[in-house]
Amino acid sequence: MKSIPRFTLSLVFASLILNGTVVSAQDAQTGGTSAPPERGIMEAGEVIAIRHLTLKKKTDPGAFERYVAEEYAPAYQKFVPGVRALILKADRGKNAGKYIHVYIFDSVNTRDLYFPAGKPMSKIGVQVFKPVEEAYSKLEQYVKGAPGSSSDNFTDYVVIR
Repeated sequence: MKSIPRFTLSLVFASLILNGTVVSAQDAQTGGTSAPPERGIMEAGEVIAIRHLTLKKKTDPGAFERYVAEEYAPAYQKFVPGVRALILKADRGKNAGKYIHVYIFDSVNTRDLYFPAGKPMSKIGVQVFKPVEEAYSKLEQYVKGAPGSSSDNFTDYVVIR
């Protein structure tokens, strides 16, 4: 059995304590926004999907981080029901300066509805992610291979309790 790199575990635990706005499907359809949930720990059954990012050689890290904070993450919070998207930067240890992309799905069912195992994104996934398509495409300007574009560049974790 392979051991999980300490870097990955640290990032998973860091993501467990992050708070974020969860948009319900109803809010997404009506344009409303839900209040942030009162929680700091992930709920059982949620899925943490980690994608490792490598910046392109000519990418300015400051410009990339501004883009993520001002455009990319807010687009997901506003438009994609059941999914939060975060980009985290390691600031200590052997991976300092490296980035990961984290999707947090509210359930295995939501993840599988949008991204069936071993298949391309579903038709409903394409429709649901359409409002963030531009932000996702722009991410490709900064990183080599967008999150999920490589079958060997991800790991999904299901929260258990």
